[in-house]
Amino acid sequence: MNSMPKGGSSIILNGLFIDEVGKQSGSYFMAISVIQELLKIDKRYKLITTEKFEWAVGQSIIVPKFRKRYRFLFESFYRNVYRKSLWLHFDYFLPYQIPGSKKKNVTVIHDLLPLDIPSAVSVLKAKWFRHQVKRALMKSDSVITISEFCLKRFNAHFPALSNDIKVIANPINIERFSSLPDVENWNSEGDFFIAISAPWPHKNLRTLINAVEKTFNERRIPLLICGTRSNLFADLKETESYKFLGFQADVDLGRAISNAKLVIAPSLYEGFGMTVYEALAMGKFVLASNLEVYENLPNLIKVENPELSGSWESAITSFLDNPPEKQKLDISHLHPKNVAEKYNEIIQKTENLHV
Repeated sequence: MNSMPKGGSSIILNGLFIDEVGKQSGSYFMAISVIQELLKIDKRYKLITTEKFEWAVGQSIIVPKFRKRYRFLFESFYRNVYRKSLWLHFDYFLPYQIPGSKKKNVTVIHDLLPLDIPSAVSVLKAKWFRHQVKRALMKSDSVITISEFCLKRFNAHFPALSNDIKVIANPINIERFSSLPDVENWNSEGDFFIAISAPWPHKNLRTLINAVEKTFNERRIPLLICGTRSNLFADLKETESYKFLGFQADVDLGRAISNAKLVIAPSLYEGFGMTVYEALAMGKFVLASNLEVYENLPNLIKVENPELSGSWESAITSFLDNPPEKQKLDISHLHPKNVAEKYNEIIQKTENLHV
């Protein structure tokens, strides 16, 4: 275990959520990329995690692994051990908060999916989520969310507690795709569509599958789905028109995006939409649900009434018949280094509250 001073000069980056190196969703990648840059900014940053990372040598605390269900207990324990330090929490499913006399917390809350779409989770989990979010808003020195859309949702659900929430967009860095030597035919177009999605109901994959099955009869362009197949699709048998590829490593995901004729994002709810930004940054057209979070993005084609398969069928056909001209998308401000600097600024201001 790396030693770490227990004084107020250190800043703890909570990495206890990193439980499977190499198999992380976009949210995990976002946190890890910001953590890497923060460690470069200030040697006082320390990463607490159960994993060993070469890029965190000398700035990490390696703790024993534990079952995910016990994370709250372990997090509470270590939060108490290093209670003199300011903590940055990257939280995605439940924003854990540790009771204490002093806050010394900066908490990231991605979105309010369980509150905006209660059917996405159990009634008990929705109530628990509301309780934990409210607790986070009350017991954190600073709260960060990832988009103006999410901020609006906070104001809708917690109007009395949302005045000081800061917005910092997720980092986007396609270097994790393009710098890999295996990625070939950059920006070429293959005869397939690609969708990158988790197998959750609100991701709306079944609707897209139904649409592609119809367009396939005439166009013969299949849909490849990067993501795991769950019991949600147990009744569906894969045909020539679509296929689940399972989890894809960066090199394969980058190749799939860059070679796709069209990237499709049918989700009915997104707090940010990293997949959409990554695809756009790689110069691809993206067909996406008409969500508020996707505002003023070049090369993005919005689909009205995305809950209807006919809407996707029409949008796909229209794109193939009359593809629009590509526009340039500048996302340099979303590079992890620039995003980390914004985090660092908030952390430094929060730290000053306890001087």
